[in-house]
Amino acid sequence: VSQSRYVDPGIGNPRGATVVNNQAIYDEGTGQRFSVSDVALPLTVNGLNYASAESFPDDLLIPYGYKETLMLMGADGIELWWNSGQGNPPFDKIQGGGINIGLGAIHSVADNPDFVFLLGSDRNVYTVTGGASAVATVISTAAMAKQFQTYETISDAVAWTMQFEKQWFYVLTFPTQNITWCYPVGGEWFEWGTGPT
Repeated sequence: VSQSRYVDPGIGNPRGATVVNNQAIYDEGTGQRFSVSDVALPLTVNGLNYASAESFPDDLLIPYGYKETLMLMGADGIELWWNSGQGNPPFDKIQGGGINIGLGAIHSVADNPDFVFLLGSDRNVYTVTGGASAVATVISTAAMAKQFQTYETISDAVAWTMQFEKQWFYVLTFPTQNITWCYPVGGEWFEWGTGPT
């Protein structure tokens, strides 16, 4: 049985998508523009619902929604927007809402109730808080950053968060290196292995 679905051509060929206030946000795959879907219609983009992330001289890699903040992540920095409900698209840039940290791996972004975690293009791992007063904090150690410098590639890194016995963990895997690092929030990083030690 073949199945087909309609996808608005205005969506383009995004690398990522996120949802803020019941609207889907897509990057365009290249450049700085992003598109915003109609409310509750994630596959429909009005021809006027476009804007650009222009605070940094880089391409938008992915949009990421966190606590009603839209984080537009590029290789050089993160631009913060909020859903104002006005205009096309109904999002406005947060004044002073820029973070000078580039994204090192698209799939390294994950969150928990307190933070967004990501691998920076400088090979450090950060937590970022949402909202107008967003703050980025390095959580990787100097020794880890030094080791990450030896990795052949970091762009394929994949991460997720999980909660185990009320403790949150950020888990970051480097497939090319076949190494996984784990950060118990508030604790110390460790390398996650399998099998006998």
